[in-house]
Amino acid sequence: MTIDSMNVSAKLAAVLVVLFLAGCGTIPVSSIYKLRNFDIKTTNLAKFFAAVRIPQSLAIREQGVKIDLGFKSEKAEIQFTEHIIMQQIDSLPSPALKGAQKSGYKIYIFKLNDRDAQKMRVVRSRINRLRKEHDDGVGSLSIDVETCRRGALPGGPLFLSTYLKSAELDDFVVLVNNADIKKLDDVKGSLDKIPLC
Repeated sequence: MTIDSMNVSAKLAAVLVVLFLAGCGTIPVSSIYKLRNFDIKTTNLAKFFAAVRIPQSLAIREQGVKIDLGFKSEKAEIQFTEHIIMQQIDSLPSPALKGAQKSGYKIYIFKLNDRDAQKMRVVRSRINRLRKEHDDGVGSLSIDVETCRRGALPGGPLFLSTYLKSAELDDFVVLVNNADIKKLDDVKGSLDKIPLC
């Protein structure tokens, strides 16, 4: 099961932050304002973090949180996505995540290791070059989450939320808030599509 949580498009010198869901959930309007200074083209990757909140009946699969950087130009018939794995860390001081704690849920925090941060630098340099070469080019950034189930899943919704932190942000910012995993396209119709841990 994966969920795309953020899309960042850039044209010319402007960066337009567009948040979207894979069909469900809500995005706080305040997040768009908070992300106004975030720029994936220049952000310090040593201070780039993601967080995921999922029900305790689920777990994050090994190497299950990835940053996906992509580019698309219809005129040039170019389209690609590169996957950059994030590493789980024990903790990071965060009033926002402390406030996001919820009974029956667990929050996981992730960062880039040196090798994957270098891969991300190479990919974003390529995307920046392609944006300059193709005026219809659009870059994208997504946080993908792959989960597994610890056993039988409870009735009712299974809410997933994702968060982003960077040097430009004071704290974690909500990207996806309470997307029901059961309603996602790649799970809909059969929870067996979520593998056992």
